[in-house]
Amino acid sequence: MPENKRNPIVDIAKGVGIVLVVLGHNGVVETEAKEMTRIIFSFHMPLFILISGVYLKTTYSFREILTIKTVSLLKPYSSMMLFAGMLLVLQGMVDGTRYAWGMLYATGESIGGGAHSTLIPLWFLPSLYLGLLFSWAILRLVARSRYRELLTLATALLSLLIGVGYLEAFWHLEIPAPLYGVIVPYGVWQLPGLPFGADLVPIFCAFILLGYLLREKIKIMTFNGLIFFSSLTVFTMLHCLFDYSIDLNRRYFDNFLVSIIQIACGIYIAFALSAIFSSVRYVGSALQYIGSASLIILIFHQPLQYWVLTLFSDNHEPLIYLSGTMAFLIGLGIPMVIFELMKRYSLLAAPFLPLGAIGNRT
Repeated sequence: MPENKRNPIVDIAKGVGIVLVVLGHNGVVETEAKEMTRIIFSFHMPLFILISGVYLKTTYSFREILTIKTVSLLKPYSSMMLFAGMLLVLQGMVDGTRYAWGMLYATGESIGGGAHSTLIPLWFLPSLYLGLLFSWAILRLVARSRYRELLTLATALLSLLIGVGYLEAFWHLEIPAPLYGVIVPYGVWQLPGLPFGADLVPIFCAFILLGYLLREKIKIMTFNGLIFFSSLTVFTMLHCLFDYSIDLNRRYFDNFLVSIIQIACGIYIAFALSAIFSSVRYVGSALQYIGSASLIILIFHQPLQYWVLTLFSDNHEPLIYLSGTMAFLIGLGIPMVIFELMKRYSLLAAPFLPLGAIGNRT
């Protein structure tokens, strides 16, 4: 059951987004260019969530959408966690029971606490899974209303208000003594959010619904210099004046109004640049390809970056920027090689890609 027909502008935007993800997770950038990290984090996750709404198809039945999203999101999450878990447990680096809990609870903190910090980016997949299912349900409920677009917009805005307002409600919530060691392993006193990032569902739904509403406009978007430079000016000024950012994984949203404007400007800038790149042959094709491989890049980029940076210990501090650049290039490049191998060999692709993307290869 294929998703909607791919669109170059959207896929290029996804390519821009995943490049920012890899850059934002780069250890050197995080320590030596913290402001760049804050700028990237101020809009890159909402960009990805909104893009998922562009391709959300409401004509599927619940059984179909559940199957599609389980295969496309939970299957690669589970495969990577199981594969990494076997390696880490066999090497004696983690406790198997705690690792299993971290995997099943499926939030960034539970994964980092029970498994390894390089696997934390995988939190996005279970959270997106829930967000898409709830968004599909909302769209199906309003589908027969003559005011469905208005209702969808109102629901998105209300979800955003609720999601941000209660973002920390379950974050590091102290666990009652009778439940200690029951719902989480011993040694964990506070909830790392709700399982599968369920507490993030309102925020995910908000951006998914907005992406769905704007899907046709985004697909035919053209570059408008006045709006682009106005958005860039506002985005830059807000960062200079307030330096606010967000991190859904860590459950913080510095300021509602300023952060929302930064998100809107950042997303528009990304799509405007994508519209330009779509007419630049090699740049557009490269970013579109990167966008098509974004799932595999998300899964593998951080372990690869970590491995490169560990080769350059404290004894190699003069080479820190070189090591950061190498980590970025390898974290972006090797997953694309893996992606190509997966397209050619179904045995490699089966744990990570939907069956329709595997084809009839060896």
